[in-house]
Amino acid sequence: MSPEQIKLAGNRDRVSAVNSPALNFNSSQQSSLEYALKTIFPESKTETQLQKARRILGDIATDMSDDELIGCLAQFQFLLNSWLDDYEKQIFNEKPLDQLLKGG
Repeated sequence: MSPEQIKLAGNRDRVSAVNSPALNFNSSQQSSLEYALKTIFPESKTETQLQKARRILGDIATDMSDDELIGCLAQFQFLLNSWLDDYEKQIFNEKPLDQLLKGG
């Protein structure tokens, strides 16, 4: 594991951001890993992304499990990206901005 991956793995909120075939976990392994990381790195004083999402969404998110909320956030992100791509295609002759910037 590279020093950069170790640094990312040390932050329990970003374990999923480490992109390595050696770090593909099934759900029980992920749960064990999350428990170990929570034990080693106690909850920080800063607001986590899930806490922030719950605060922003209000009552809608209070009855959702973490997994349900993560799924909803992923769907929101997908929709936002799709809508932005559609808008960019309308503006830039049927090409998204990232394609134009890459010279496509």
